[in-house]
Amino acid sequence: MPLADPAIERERLVFEREKWQADREKRQAEREDRLRREQKEDEEKQRREQKQAENRLLAEEERKYEENARARREVLEKQQMDLRVREIERQMAKDKAEEDRRNSPVVMGKMFGDAMTASAIKMGSDPVEIVSFFKNCEQLFAV
Repeated sequence: MPLADPAIERERLVFEREKWQADREKRQAEREDRLRREQKEDEEKQRREQKQAENRLLAEEERKYEENARARREVLEKQQMDLRVREIERQMAKDKAEEDRRNSPVVMGKMFGDAMTASAIKMGSDPVEIVSFFKNCEQLFAV
C-alpha cells in the first residue's frame, strides 16, 4: 500500500472534520427545533388548560348566580303569595263583619222602622186637611 500524500491526507481529515462538525451542528439544530416545538406545544397545552379552567370557573360562577337568582325569585314569589293570602283573609274578615253588621237585630229593626216611617202617609198639621187626608187614605188602601 503506497503512502498517501500528507497534504491530501490532511485535506481529507479537514473534510472529514468539517463533515462531522456539520453533522453535529445539524443534529444540534434539529434537537433545538424539537425542543422549541415541544416547548411551544407545552405552552399551547398550558394555555388550553388555563382557558378550560377559566371556562369551568366562569360556568360555576354563572351556575351559582342562576341558583341565587332562582332562590331570590322563589323567596319573592312566596312573600307575594303570603301578602295576597293575608289581603284575601283581611278582605274576607271585613266582608264577614259587614255581613254580620247588616244582619244584626239592631240594623234589621232600624231598617224596619225606616220602612214603616217611609211608608206612612203624613198628615198635615192644619185641622182643615183632616178630611182630605182620610179620603186619600181610603183611595190608597181600597182593594
